[in-house]
Amino acid sequence: MKIYYLGNYETYPPKSYTFAELAAEILKNKNGNKYELIPKPSWESVVESLNSDSLAVIAYENKTVGKLKKTLDLIEKNNLIKLETIVVSVVLCAGIYPGSKEVDAVYSYQDALSQCSVFLRDNGLLNKTNPVNSTAQGTMIVKKRKSGMVIAREEALLDAGLEVIAKDISDKKKNHTKFYVVKKP
Repeated sequence: MKIYYLGNYETYPPKSYTFAELAAEILKNKNGNKYELIPKPSWESVVESLNSDSLAVIAYENKTVGKLKKTLDLIEKNNLIKLETIVVSVVLCAGIYPGSKEVDAVYSYQDALSQCSVFLRDNGLLNKTNPVNSTAQGTMIVKKRKSGMVIAREEALLDAGLEVIAKDISDKKKNHTKFYVVKKP
């Protein structure tokens, strides 16, 4: 059986390091590793990939930003069946390409950017944000551009060879995201 999640297919395998991937790994490990994890570049493509023999993990609430309307609407619109909830701890970090002197742009998933608004404001970066489909995609953009900043998991930054310049930058500490495990009716 396959589990679809928001991740960067360009980095997979081995990992895309999104929080959705963590939720998918928890589900896989809970069920004896009998699932194949498949990253998709957007929440819409996660849902479009579902069939009768697959599951998906979809974020629906975050401690810092609250209910995630876009994904809740997607779940409702597609009449997906909610099987269980998985809670994932969210620790966001800021990373840059090694040796970068100035940050001309900040890339990350919109909800991750929102979760770090105080950090962005305090560092004069609010007007430099560029929302992308996932934190993994933001990481790959900064790596390819060799400039800019990304907000993502520390593991993603290190794996991409980026320099971690700030850790645990969420507005609220002990941040977490809740994911539904869903399937098609």
